[in-house]
Amino acid sequence: LSNINKFQEFKNINRIWAIGSIHSSLESFQSIKKYIFSNFCKDDKIVFLGNLIGFGDKSKEIISEVLKLRFNLMAKFKLKNKDI
Repeated sequence: LSNINKFQEFKNINRIWAIGSIHSSLESFQSIKKYIFSNFCKDDKIVFLGNLIGFGDKSKEIISEVLKLRFNLMAKFKLKNKDI
């Protein structure tokens, strides 16, 4: 396991959308998701920097919304899983 690279180098990207800890705050994430979906460009990347789930009771919904955002962006821009 020590030979596995733990870092990712981004090449040929436009912007990085960095999302901090959500901690199951569904309302907050839906607002962030809407903004990102409206402003995302093909060569952008999304990075989650903190906990998606945690303190709130919407863990299942948060995971579902993260997957929906990824799926919808991939469909909108015809991206492959490694592109986002």
